[in-house]
Amino acid sequence: MCDCVVALSPATARATTLFGKNSDRERDEAQPIRALPAATHRAGSRVRCTYIEIPQVHRTAAVLGSGPFWVWGLEQGVNEHRVAIGNESVFTHEELELPKAGLLGMDLVRLGLERARSAAEALDVLTGLIESFGQGGKGFQHKSLAYSNGFLIADAREAWSLQTSSRRWAAQRVAPIHSLSNHPSIAADWDRVSEDAAPFAAQRGWWPETGERLDFERAYRSTRLVPPAFSDGRLRRSRSLLEARVGRLEERDFFRLLRDHGENSQIPLTTDPQTEAYYTLCPHNEVQQTATASMVVPLDRQVRWFALASPCTSVYLPLYLEGHVPENLRRGEAKPTADSAWWHFKQLQQEVEKDFAAHLPRVRAAFDPLEEEWLGWPDPPDDASARMREASARALETCDALLQRLAA
Repeated sequence: MCDCVVALSPATARATTLFGKNSDRERDEAQPIRALPAATHRAGSRVRCTYIEIPQVHRTAAVLGSGPFWVWGLEQGVNEHRVAIGNESVFTHEELELPKAGLLGMDLVRLGLERARSAAEALDVLTGLIESFGQGGKGFQHKSLAYSNGFLIADAREAWSLQTSSRRWAAQRVAPIHSLSNHPSIAADWDRVSEDAAPFAAQRGWWPETGERLDFERAYRSTRLVPPAFSDGRLRRSRSLLEARVGRLEERDFFRLLRDHGENSQIPLTTDPQTEAYYTLCPHNEVQQTATASMVVPLDRQVRWFALASPCTSVYLPLYLEGHVPENLRRGEAKPTADSAWWHFKQLQQEVEKDFAAHLPRVRAAFDPLEEEWLGWPDPPDDASARMREASARALETCDALLQRLAA
């Protein structure tokens, strides 16, 4: 169900912005890499999103991201202007009805990246689209469930948290560190709010008509479908891991955070879905499901790090907007295929999950040195396409060798 994290320049070792996200989805839902080129569109043209069609803009930016194979939009990504966005499902009193359709949160991530040159501009793009077209439509391939969304938006200078309930929203400028999970977490400390957020909540009886400044979380958050244990612990955990390294945060810390299975644990420690320990930043359970892709973006560099399937059993690959992403990273459909790198890493994850304690150390011993080598590569690359092909080939070779050893 996703977690997003950001650290701005005062919190990082290189005085830059770092952005990360795990995309938690249905267990076997392939999420390949998408490389979307910049494009110019004729006046009056329209774009078909997952469920609805909306007016297209004249110019769309180049974007590198990942998203479920069956969805038009993206779970996470970064554009040519170094704007990064990730989304979270959030559950509010204003439940979205099916089959009524609107924009998925994933559609909004892609639209924001294609249309914005800064985090502030992306915030305007998203709030305008949400108010104009609304959110809705089935958000899972095999589940009949629609949901509102939270978004973390960042560029090299600033970051914004945007949290929504259907067409209503609140936004907060955040610094120097911040994280989101699967519930509204903006209280009365918002910087911007939709005009109808307070009166609508008061009309529905969710907020008193006393003139008190709206607390968006208290007014809109619902625990009817998901209990507080589902995301409260994850939000505290991500923020505590960021706080422990403030001023020293770097890509390695984000890799570790997005692979986290809980305090002092290589693997989830409980099978009780009523406890917070069941829900970890790197999930392996039937309720929260599993991470199907992960992204870490340093916004002072050209490299963008993506892991396929669960990040704890995968490796963060160095990818570049400027190069040609290898075809095997861009493949992934409903069924396993030999030409899909995502499915190779998914199969490795499945083998590790049979015996985490025995297998995970072997996987990390193979993949961690690759990441350390790639972290030392100079930026920018002389040939981004060649570098991505080299890293992809070595990662896939290591993955398949591990699969053979673990399955033996």
